[in-house]
This record gives sequence, C-alpha cells and structure tokens, in this order.
Amino acid sequence: MTILKKKKILGLAVEEGAILASELRSDGDSFKVAHAAEFLLPDGVTFEDSDKAGNLFGQFLRENGFSAKRAVIGIPAKWLILRKVDAPPSTEDELSQILKIQAEREFSLNLDDLMLDYIGKPDTKKPGTIFLVAALKKRIYQIIKSVESAGPGVLSVTVSSLALASVSLAKGVSQRALYLRPQYSEFLSSDGKIVFVQKFFQTPFPDVCKEKTEMDKFSTEIRRSISLQPDMIKSAGLSKLIVWNAAGLDETEFQTFQRAFSPDIEIVSGDLSLNGHKSAPLSKSGQQTFQASAALGFTALRPETLPMDLIHSKITVEKKSNRKKWFAWSAAIITALVLSGLVMFFDWKKDKEAVAELSARLADLNEEIIISEDIVSKVTAARGWHSKRISVLNCLREMTKAFPEKGSIWVTDLVFNENMLGIVSGRSEDEKIILAVLDKLKASDSFSDVQMLYMRESGRGSKEVSFSINFSFEKEM
Repeated sequence: MTILKKKKILGLAVEEGAILASELRSDGDSFKVAHAAEFLLPDGVTFEDSDKAGNLFGQFLRENGFSAKRAVIGIPAKWLILRKVDAPPSTEDELSQILKIQAEREFSLNLDDLMLDYIGKPDTKKPGTIFLVAALKKRIYQIIKSVESAGPGVLSVTVSSLALASVSLAKGVSQRALYLRPQYSEFLSSDGKIVFVQKFFQTPFPDVCKEKTEMDKFSTEIRRSISLQPDMIKSAGLSKLIVWNAAGLDETEFQTFQRAFSPDIEIVSGDLSLNGHKSAPLSKSGQQTFQASAALGFTALRPETLPMDLIHSKITVEKKSNRKKWFAWSAAIITALVLSGLVMFFDWKKDKEAVAELSARLADLNEEIIISEDIVSKVTAARGWHSKRISVLNCLREMTKAFPEKGSIWVTDLVFNENMLGIVSGRSEDEKIILAVLDKLKASDSFSDVQMLYMRESGRGSKEVSFSINFSFEKEM
C-alpha cells in the first residue's frame, strides 16, 4: 500500500487525563510531523464527561493549529486484559471462533461489555502463539466520543506502545523494549513477528532516577520480567534493552538509568525510525515525548503496521444464515408481487368479489411461506446434526478410550472447530499418565497431528500438572 498524497492524520496517545497529539502530513512517499502538543484535562474533568472533554480538546486542537479530520487513538496497556493463547492450526475464521470461546472462559465480564481483538496471525499448518486482548467497551467509547466531539473522526483504537514498537522495531529479530512515561512504563517483547506488552509498571519518572534504592528496585523488576519471558522469545541477541525516553529524562538522569542495568544489560536509546521511511523529525526532546503519538498516525498511513484494532476487530461477529436471508427476501418479493397484482386487478375489474378472493389467496400464501420457512429451519437443524454432531460424538468416544478409567487425570477444556481440529486441556497428578494419554492418542487411527502444546506444574503449591494437546480428528473411520 502506498501513502496517499496530501493526507493528514492525527495520532492521539490517550492517558489518564491527558492526550499526546501529533499531526502527520504525507506527500507521496514522504511525510512529516507538522504539529505536536500535549493536552491536559483540567482538575475535576474526566473523559467520562465526553461532551465537556470533547469541547475542551476541540479548543486545544484549534489553538495549536491541528486540522486533520481523522485520528488514530492509542491507549495505555493498563487498560487492557491480555491473555496468551496456544492456538491450534487454524484459519482466521476458525481462530476467531476459538478465541471467542476462550474469552468466555477467561473473562468474568459479559462479552457484550468488552471489546475484543488479538495480536498475532493464524497458521493453517502448525500451532502458534496468539495474544487475546480485551478492553472495557464503556471506557473506550467514552474516549472515542470525546475525540469525535472535538471534530476528528476515529479510524482505529490500539495500544500506544504497541504501535510504537510495531513501527520502530526491526522485523525478524527478537528484541526487548521499554516505553517510559512520567507516571508509568511498559515492558514489551518481540520474537521478530509478534510484538506484545509483557508488563505494566506504575513508576514515577524521572523521580525514580534520583533515588538509588528506587532505581535498583525498578531494574530488578525488569530483570525479573526478562527471566519470565515466554519460550517464543529467543535468547540470541537479547542482551540489549531498547528504551524510548518519553518521560522527560535529561541526559544525566538517563545515564543513571543506564548504570542501573550495566553490565549485563545494555540500554539503547530508542527513536522513531518509522521503518526507514522518509520523514521530517521533530526536535530531539519533542521526538522523545511524542514518538508514540507520531507512530499512531503512521499506522493510518501504513495500515499493515497496525498491531491490533479494537473497533475493527479480527474476532468477527456471527454471520446470519444466507438461507434465512434468501427466504426473507423471497417472502418480501412474493408479497410485493401479489399486492401489485391485486391492485392492478382491482383497477382493471373493479370487482369486490374478485378482490376478496385475491385477499384470501394472499393470506393462504403467507401461511405457506411461514410453513416453508419452518420446514427449512427444521431440515437445516437436522442436517447440522447429521453432518456434524455424529463426528463430535465419535470424537468424544475415541478421546475417552485414550484416558484411564481411574480418576488420576481429568479434562478441563475440549475445543474443536467444524474441521475437527481441536485442543484438549486438563490436569493430572502424574506426568507419566499425561504422556501415556498422549501416546494412546498418537497410536489411535482416529487422530492425527497429535502434539503436546505444553505440560507444566499448575503452581501455587499444587502438585498437579496441567497440559494441553492439539489434535485432528479423522471423521471417516
């Protein structure tokens, strides 16, 4: 995709009571940050009062020369609920269904109260790691309404630090990064394909750099986060930590920060590289402060860099049956044709008895349509049972054969799609029992592509071992 000529986009990094705004202007394949400023809500005003916040923000935009009509919103990672999911081989539609089931199980809130999306890409040939993302719908809508009340239309909603990392970090290389703001920081990781926020720290910068004990405590937390990184992050070349200094640290404070991590971790000052595209940068201090909001604007100019979007989610809504739509349209067309014929006949013949007879026929026709729709619905339901449910029952029967009769192992989750690709998860008191089940599934003619996704201790003092196995059930046996 190429950048459209003379295009203006507003990148808005929203925080508690503040918005970092950058306006990007493109001209062909080059662009520049034309304006950058920070908006602060006055005391007593929050984004919950969308109209008032929007009016104040609109005034701020006009006073600072912003004129873009479209905006990309970024939010802090703290506002998200993030879950790592070991996904089986699947298409986008299949993964969408799996993640909706996972969301219902993972989140205590009603899904109608959440906005969902995921980070990562499905693979039809092998399992992969996906990060399920959720945010409170009410809160996001308040931010959107505040921005749109100010004038600009909202194109997308993502995470500010994720947009910065997705735009700036090199592709195909495992990396770690830290996004610093005056009141918080976010620790991000990348395996070269997926970038995700691993940890949120409520840390006041630059005050923490002035107290050695606080700085040591913070560096210890970062090291702990590094030690807990998932297996998807490779060890090669990870002795560096890229730091985006958007907290206003001066040179002395940043050097204090660097010394706290030496010599085992090299601190590298991050910048807004924008993947090497031509740009007219801000001043050094301005670039450091507004690099996330500038990156948000860039994701609209280059949509392939957008890591996730809460208002255009890849987790799709259930589609209505095309057959039902066809019958609804057929009924409407038939009714319209009959009514037209009735009117024409009435005008031509002016015969009351004929009109009454046609009206009766119309009523009979409507009844027949209702009966036909009912029959189709029943046939569709029966066909679904015949074509899918038997496979499901066969799968459950064959799966049961692989498990021992005694209660030393039990299943907590069993998820599969219409192609009978699935995941079985559970717990046991002994790893040997889990491995025995795995061997039986692999030996069975009913299953293929059987792989252990993970087997680990449940934690919290429990001696139980949790496991997850993916499989493909062969329908024809």
